[in-house]
Amino acid sequence: MISRTKEKLAEAFKNVVGRKTFAKTTIVDITTECGMTRENFYYHFHDKYEILKWVCQNELVLCIPETINKKTVEEAIIRLVGVINKDYKFYRTIV
Repeated sequence: MISRTKEKLAEAFKNVVGRKTFAKTTIVDITTECGMTRENFYYHFHDKYEILKWVCQNELVLCIPETINKKTVEEAIIRLVGVINKDYKFYRTIV
């Protein structure tokens, strides 16, 4: 089960990165965005690189099924495009 705190931090992270850039985003920006403390952040993540990895693993990698065939590849691509489209500003900034 995914921690609701991690989800809130991740959503705040995506919002901040979408407005700023990854390089300019700070932990204070992220915690201020979601109304949490720095201690909350550091309890769940070591730094902004770890939260970036967590977001990518939980939003992008999970779209790809473990066993692949033609049908599942097509479905995975559709899901991936949907996830990226939903948070377009964030993913564009990251790339």
